[in-house]
Amino acid sequence: MSVAPPSFHLLAKPAGAGCNLACDYCSILSREKLNAGSDPRMGDDVLEEYIRQYIEAQHIPRATIAWQGGEPTLMGLDFFRRSVELARSEERRVGKECRSRWSPYH
Repeated sequence: MSVAPPSFHLLAKPAGAGCNLACDYCSILSREKLNAGSDPRMGDDVLEEYIRQYIEAQHIPRATIAWQGGEPTLMGLDFFRRSVELARSEERRVGKECRSRWSPYH
């Protein structure tokens, strides 16, 4: 039987296929097929569930939510303000500290 690690790291790409930087090393291929006429950005309902589940699953006192690359900036400041607000709410609910980090590098 495997035992879950006390913590783990996830990297969220809230705009994923919406990025137009076209970096040679990008892991998101065939953007046209992924978008297929829909908005590729993460909605508030998915953001809320992502943050809740991620923080709950960390079996350590501090969780770090990471946003990476240039494409997260496509979401706009309101998205990140909302993510911090949701993380603070979860902190109070589950009694864990949460940090949010952004790195401009892929």
